[in-house]
Amino acid sequence: MAYEIDVLDIGKANSMIIKWFDADGEEIIILIDAGYRKDGPKIRQHLQNYTRNNKIDLAICTHPDGDHIGGFLDIVGKVKIDEFWIHDPTNHRQEVRNLIDSADSEEIKKSLRYVCESLVQSENLVAKIDRARIPRSEPFSGLGYSLAPLTVVGPSKFYYQRLLSRFRDVGILLRKSLDLKDKFVSLVETVAEERLFSSSEMLDMDDDKSNENNSSAIILFEPTATEKYLFTADAGPDSLRKAMSLYDLSDLYWLSVPHHGSRASLTTDIIETLNPKLAYISADGTDNFPHWCVIEELTKIGCRLYSTHISGNLLHRRNTPRRPGYTKAQELLPPA
Repeated sequence: MAYEIDVLDIGKANSMIIKWFDADGEEIIILIDAGYRKDGPKIRQHLQNYTRNNKIDLAICTHPDGDHIGGFLDIVGKVKIDEFWIHDPTNHRQEVRNLIDSADSEEIKKSLRYVCESLVQSENLVAKIDRARIPRSEPFSGLGYSLAPLTVVGPSKFYYQRLLSRFRDVGILLRKSLDLKDKFVSLVETVAEERLFSSSEMLDMDDDKSNENNSSAIILFEPTATEKYLFTADAGPDSLRKAMSLYDLSDLYWLSVPHHGSRASLTTDIIETLNPKLAYISADGTDNFPHWCVIEELTKIGCRLYSTHISGNLLHRRNTPRRPGYTKAQELLPPA
């Protein structure tokens, strides 16, 4: 049993590669997300440098945010892809456009335009996948992969459809979110110097309520019976808890920290249940990505934490040769 996991350094964007060697020594390449469109060439070059066949056996787009889906628009048609997992929310694009027209504030319109642009990118990518005649499936919980020990643990089809239907309520959700954000900012600005909030209080103060983030495909990789690797994309607490209710995600060996280490994507109870030994973050080190309270709470449970903004490209390997040019990553520690 041998495998490698690459977490690519592409700023505040996501792209990870699982290289799995099957019982016959055949190399299986799984690409999970592809950053922004500008990141496509870098990912293609990485595949060329570090894979045998320069092809992708399975490509997974977790959700249509530009920092996850964009690079696929460059990669499809330039790299052979045998199979694609991607949600297809394009039927809802007109509904969101109608919402933009009826929105009563520029802030809400801006948020809705972002949702609509994401759906357009998704529609464009789905069309490109179909033109390339790549078989595709929607990554709902329970979907497994025959060539590697990989399973989708969230979202369920029902939960995903419910998230899409809630686009019509995005204005209400956004107003609530803005109200909470204003209250939070005023509190923190008042007490920031004294650090009156503990890391656990900060972490549990507000959840990520984005329907789009919570629609992220959550992937479980189980290379052995005792090791669990969880890829979370931008999933928020609600989505993670639903996955945890359906699957045993306790005591992980490895966690990709959701949403670049955002404060609103993990809570203390989720961290305690997942209880990862190792955690990797794709982040650029700015705008609280990763947030200090996430770093502190993960290190409290004894988790060793690494981030691309500290060490660049990250490589986790098991039973494979050392890779030339790669050195031991620097552990990410809480601020003093």
